[in-house]
Amino acid sequence: MADIIDEPSVAIVRVQVQDLNDNSPRFPFREYYAGISSNAEPGREILTFSSTDVDPSSQPFIQYSLLASQLVLDDVNAGGAVLPSPFRVDENTGRLTLSRTAMRRYAGGGNKFLVKVGVKETIPPFYADTTQVRVWVVEDNQEAILTIKTPPTEMLREELTDLLGNITGRLILINKVTPHVREDRTVNKLW
Repeated sequence: MADIIDEPSVAIVRVQVQDLNDNSPRFPFREYYAGISSNAEPGREILTFSSTDVDPSSQPFIQYSLLASQLVLDDVNAGGAVLPSPFRVDENTGRLTLSRTAMRRYAGGGNKFLVKVGVKETIPPFYADTTQVRVWVVEDNQEAILTIKTPPTEMLREELTDLLGNITGRLILINKVTPHVREDRTVNKLW
């Protein structure tokens, strides 16, 4: 190689290929489901979105946004847009939280929200994607605490949701999974 470099008729050309931003960021699911207690206060996290962009150069340049929130009363098409929205999406993390409004005013029956969330690139050509979240407002008497002996690494959330849904014939929403706390108030990290 050293002989070639010293040859005056030989030129070494280095080519660096850059990826073209030709793909949109994508949410992994078209629709999400969540439940929020009617006693939940502002700032309560509902879920955190993630998205992927196969263009590696675009991944750091994405931004999440709340596009719409609509209240649906008692599982019928009554209701409408709620302004200001009781939800907020952090543009950097994709974290969906309650904004300034507590959920108590939306309690009762099968009230739910249809929340539309977007993700877009902040660099040209500004590709985007959207998803929808159905957020049910549930009363404390509609919630149940379930203790299982299987660690969460062995039983995925989706499997548990499907299993409980098949048993009960109902839509199951898992709001929180926490590790087992022993009687002496220590956490069993193995689980």
